Amino acid sequence: QRRDGRMLPPIAGLLPPRPTAGTPLDAAAGAADGLERCVICLSMRRCAHVKQHPCKNQPSQMCGPSPVCVMCSEAMVEKFHPGAAEGHGQFVCPICLAHLGPRGRALVEGRDAMRWKPDPPTPMQKWDAVPEHPMQAAVREKNTGELRRIARELSDAS
Repeated sequence: QRRDGRMLPPIAGLLPPRPTAGTPLDAAAGAADGLERCVICLSMRRCAHVKQHPCKNQPSQMCGPSPVCVMCSEAMVEKFHPGAAEGHGQFVCPICLAHLGPRGRALVEGRDAMRWKPDPPTPMQKWDAVPEHPMQAAVREKNTGELRRIARELSDAS
């Protein structure tokens, strides 16, 4: 929905489907061995989940649970607030950047997640190619006709 209240045009078929919050992005690859795709590094690892909370940018919407691996959860605390005045040691939501308090309180798994051993990086055979958006292909091929067609489709839908 736009700021003026009008609905955005549907763009089904142009974008790949978005994963639902709290589920692995690659369920087929990770469901059997308990691995999920971390929303920060995109590696297939054992992940903790950010607790559901009001979104910082859209308070009427809920954000989370989002899978975050142990290594990235540590990095979020270190990189975003390593002694900053507004929140030393605060865990920040990787999606909306809301301050959620200490890492043990911000994760569904709580302090137990901090005791997990970090998983090794994802093996190359588990990485999937990211599907190319039709507009990206048109830009890469310098196909102005296709770009105009996609833009026309988007503007006609509104």
